[in-house]
Amino acid sequence: ETELGRDVASTKSRLSFFYAEHEAQQANTARQRELLLEGYQHDPRDADLLIAMHRVPQADEAWTKETRARIDGAAEDYRKQIKELQDRVNNSRSAEDRALASYQLALMNNQLAWLVANTNGDADEAIKCSLQSLALMQDRSGFLDTLGRCYYAKGDFANAVKFQTRAVAQEPHSPAMVAQLALFQKALQEQEAAKAPGSDRSQTP
Repeated sequence: ETELGRDVASTKSRLSFFYAEHEAQQANTARQRELLLEGYQHDPRDADLLIAMHRVPQADEAWTKETRARIDGAAEDYRKQIKELQDRVNNSRSAEDRALASYQLALMNNQLAWLVANTNGDADEAIKCSLQSLALMQDRSGFLDTLGRCYYAKGDFANAVKFQTRAVAQEPHSPAMVAQLALFQKALQEQEAAKAPGSDRSQTP
């Protein structure tokens, strides 16, 4: 398949994802599912689309099982590409090829981290991949946003707020990043309140 072919498929998948998000806002779950499945046919590795499938409300057992399999398949594909790209970085004799492979490796680590952290995957793996992406491309706002989500998935709300704050500082007008920061701050406040002296939840049984 050509690069152009992949680009076209990815674009079609993104369109289906955005249309599905619109249907979700209208509480039209049946149509949302149709559009997500349509998008999946175009690009089975679209992380945002897979996350949306994972979050479909009132999902039955069959949908949940199939979605889990789709997510696992995409994650395994990401892991395989990460290994191949790391080998290229380590072994390439061309500085230009190493630079390209490093760039692609950063993106792939970020994609895997985002997918895992937003579903039911291993939060430690997500954090490791996210940190690797930032080691390759420092202070990229989208990668910081991912790292915040990874720490949130781990239950480390202090670090979630720390890195999400850095992401928002770079993109203060991003509604998604700002909303995610508010979510993390609320979780941290509730966690700290539960640990405060006198809190019912702070007492050991």
